[in-house]
Amino acid sequence: MRYASYKYAPQKPYQAIPRDGFPSCKHAYRASRLKTLEADGRISDLKFEVPFSLEVKEVFIARYIADFTYKLPNGRMIVEDVKGRRSPIYEFKKKLMKACLNIEIIET
Repeated sequence: MRYASYKYAPQKPYQAIPRDGFPSCKHAYRASRLKTLEADGRISDLKFEVPFSLEVKEVFIARYIADFTYKLPNGRMIVEDVKGRRSPIYEFKKKLMKACLNIEIIET
């Protein structure tokens, strides 16, 4: 029996990389790379699933949850998001992050 192929069906995860609770193998792979960089001392203060409150004139607009945040040796904080597909809601929140908090999101 042949099963139908769906265009947006989730792919089976590649098991060589343990997902460890991450939503995708891409997230798990990036997390393992960042953990290695932190162990080497190239980045510090690595955090996962960090929430940011987006407010305009003290009015709550939205909440953005970053996949990863970390600091470079020069002290600059990096906010990183692993993207498979960029949704309109994500695009809106990315612009709000830049406008409200002056934080640029790096996509990997």
